[in-house]
Amino acid sequence: MTAVPPGVLPHYVDVTADFAAATATLAPGSLALAETFELGNAINALEIMDAKMDTGLLDMRSADAEYDTAAPRSGCEVLGIMDELFGLHMAWHTGGALTQSVFTCLYVEQALMNYDVGSGGVGRGGLATAHFMGPPSETVVEDIEEDEETMFVHVALRAFVLATVRSCELARRTLQCRQIYEDEDIVTSTYSLDLLQAVPTAEVLVLVQGAITKLQKRSLRSTNGDSKICMAAMMHRLQLCCSMLKIFDMNAVDTRDLETLANEALSHLGAANDTHAHSTPVPAAFSIAIQGRLEAAMPLRPAVEGTFASAVDTARRLLEGLIDILRVQKLARSEDAEVPQVVGSIGLYFEDFATRRPLNLPYVRASLFRQFLDPRRAAGGGGAVVAGKFTMREVIVADITGLCCPPPALFTMTETHPARRAFDEFMAKAEVCYETLFSTMCHNKCRQRQQLCRVLLDWDSLQVDSETLEMMPEMEEFVPLLSGSEQDGEELRALPLSSWVYFRKLEIMGWILYAGFELEIYTIEEWPLILWYGLYILGVTEAHIVRIENVLTVQRQGQGQYEKHRKRNHKHTGTTVAAPEAAVNHTRQWLAALRARVDMFKDLTRALMYLMAALEVVGAVRGRDSSASKYGPAYSTAELQYALRLKPFSTVGVPDLPTYDAYATSTSSWRDWPLEHLLTSAQNAAASAQTRAGAWKGLGVNDALVRGTALRAQQLALLRTCVSTTVAVLRLRQALAPGEGSAGDIVPMVVSAESAGGHPCFPVLQVVVQSSG
Repeated sequence: MTAVPPGVLPHYVDVTADFAAATATLAPGSLALAETFELGNAINALEIMDAKMDTGLLDMRSADAEYDTAAPRSGCEVLGIMDELFGLHMAWHTGGALTQSVFTCLYVEQALMNYDVGSGGVGRGGLATAHFMGPPSETVVEDIEEDEETMFVHVALRAFVLATVRSCELARRTLQCRQIYEDEDIVTSTYSLDLLQAVPTAEVLVLVQGAITKLQKRSLRSTNGDSKICMAAMMHRLQLCCSMLKIFDMNAVDTRDLETLANEALSHLGAANDTHAHSTPVPAAFSIAIQGRLEAAMPLRPAVEGTFASAVDTARRLLEGLIDILRVQKLARSEDAEVPQVVGSIGLYFEDFATRRPLNLPYVRASLFRQFLDPRRAAGGGGAVVAGKFTMREVIVADITGLCCPPPALFTMTETHPARRAFDEFMAKAEVCYETLFSTMCHNKCRQRQQLCRVLLDWDSLQVDSETLEMMPEMEEFVPLLSGSEQDGEELRALPLSSWVYFRKLEIMGWILYAGFELEIYTIEEWPLILWYGLYILGVTEAHIVRIENVLTVQRQGQGQYEKHRKRNHKHTGTTVAAPEAAVNHTRQWLAALRARVDMFKDLTRALMYLMAALEVVGAVRGRDSSASKYGPAYSTAELQYALRLKPFSTVGVPDLPTYDAYATSTSSWRDWPLEHLLTSAQNAAASAQTRAGAWKGLGVNDALVRGTALRAQQLALLRTCVSTTVAVLRLRQALAPGEGSAGDIVPMVVSAESAGGHPCFPVLQVVVQSSG
C-alpha cells in the first residue's frame, strides 16, 4: 500500500526582528539578491503572504481530515456526491483544470492516493487498492461488511468515482492532439496523479456492472421506499458511466456501435436529470485543498462552479456532437454513396461544424479530427485517410470535379504522359493544403482564424503552382482555349485546377474576414472598411463562379470540334475528354446554389454598409477621417489603419488588395448621398437579403449532412440579422426630427453590435435612441 503523505503542519517562526535588522543595513534603492534567486522566484514573491498565492502556509489537512470518506452515507447524500462529481467532470470538458473540478472531490483524492499500480496478488492489487478507507490498511473493499449505507459508499459511489477517473484518462488521450490547445480549450495535466492509466477499461466496466448488480439485488430486498428510489437513481448514473466509458475508449470500441452507446447514454442522462431532486448536496465532500498537496506550480484557484442542469446540458452537447460527426462516416460506408456526393457533403459539414454556436466541445472537435483526418498514411502513399475510406487524393479529385467538371482524362493520364510528374507534384501539395484546411476547422474560433491566415498563404502558393502547371504545352489537351468565346476581351481557357484553388482561396479569405465579427475584433468604426472589403471579395467570388459557368457552357457547345482537335493532336490518352452530362448538370446546380448564397451575403453586406454610412452622416458613428482617433492623430492615420486591418490579405497575389485611395473614393461617394437615400437603400437591401434567406434551400444536392436542424439554424440566424438591420433603419428614421434630415436634428443615440441571435458573420446592429431627459 502507498502511504498517504502527511499533512503540512503549521510551524511558524516570527522573523520580523531579523528582517528589520537585515534591511537596516541596506541603502535606499539597493536590493538584496541571492545568486539562486531567479525571475520565477521574484514573481512568486510578489504576494508571498497572500493565502491564495502561498499554498504552503495553509494547513491543508486540518479541514479535510474532519471529513471521513470511509463513513457510511445515506442514499440521498451519495446521489448528491455523484451529481456534484458529474457536474465537475462536465466542467472539466468545458475548460476547467482537474484540480478545480474532478480532483476537488475528496473521494477521488482518497482513491487515487491509495491506488497502487505495482501491487500484486489476486484481488489485492491494482484497482482493488483504490478505495476510501483512509490511510494505508490491509483492509480492502471486498472485506467490508456491507450494510445498506456502507454499500452505497464503498460499492456504488466507489464504482462511480473510479469510472469517472478512468473516463477522464481516456478523454485525455483523445484530447492530446495538435487541434486542441492546452489551457485554451482544456487542461489535460494530471499533476502527477495516476488516473488508473494501467487499469484496462474492461476491468473498470466489470466493477461498475458489479455495483449495478448489487444495487439491483439490494433493491429487491429493501422495504424502504426512499432507498429503493435512490438505488434506482444510482443505477441510472452507473449505467451512464458504463456508456460514457465505452464511448471514450475509442480504440477498443467499433465506431459502428458509438451511436447506439451515445443514445443509451442520453437515455440514462435524462433519467439522472429526472431523479436529481432526490439528491442531497454534501459540500464537505469537496475541497480545493488538494491543490496544495499536488505538484502544481500555481497559486490556489477556486473550484469551478456550475449547476447540475448546466452539466446535463454539457453532457448532452458532447453526446449529440459525437452522434453528429458519425453521420459522415455512416454516409461514407453507404454502399450506394458516390465519392463526389460524400466529398461534397464532408466539405460542407466541416464548414458548418466550424461556424456552429456555441462552439463544439474540445472532445468533439478532437474526435472529428481523429476519426476523419486520421494521419495514418493510406496504402500506396495516397495521403491521409478521410472518413476511414477515402484517400485525400480522391477527396481532392471529387472536389475539383464537383466545382469545375474537368475532363476525366485529366486525372487518369498515363505514367508516360509528359505532364504526369508535374501533375503528381501539384496533387501532393494540394493534399497537404486540403488536409490542413480541414483540420483547421477543428480548432477553437480564435486559433481557427489565426491558422487560416497561414493556410491562406499556402493556398496562394498552390494557385501559382496550378497556373504554372496549366500553362505547360503538355497540358493543352486538358485546358484548351475555347474558340469563339471571349470574356473581358480575352479568349476563355478551361482552367479547372487553378479555378478550384482560386475558389477555395476566396472562401478562406471570406472566413478570415467575417470571423472577426464573431470574435469581436472590429470596432464599430471599422465596420465600413470590413464590410466594403467583404463586398469586394464577394464580388470577386461571384465573378469567378460566373466564369466557371461560362466555361461549362462553351465547352458543351463546342464539344464536337474540340474532340476532333484533341484526337488529331493528342494521343497520350484514350479516355473520352468530355465530362458526363450528369456530372455537368450536377456542377451547374452546385454553382447556382453557391451564387445564390453569395448574392444573399452581398445584399446583407450592402444593407449594413448603407446603414453605417447613414450613422456616420448623422454623427452616431465616428467617420474614417475623424481626428478623434483612439490613439490621436500623432499615432495613427486612416490609411495606416486600413493597411493594418487588411494585413492578412496584403501578401496574397490574386485578388489584389485595393489601394486605400480606391476605398476612400468608393465610400466617399456613398457618404455624399442624401440621408433618406442611404436609409432607403439600406432598407431595400435588407429586404432583398431577407427574401433570399427565406428562399434559401442550402447548397444544392451536396448538403446531405447539413440539412435539417443545422441548415434551419443558419437560415434563421440570417433572417434575424436581416430583420434586425431593418429595425435599426426604422429606429434611425424615427430619430429624425420631423421634416428635417440634418445631423443637428438627430436625437442622441448609442450604436452597438450584438453577437447573440444573429448570424456569426453578420452580428446584429443595435441602435438605441437616448431619451432627452
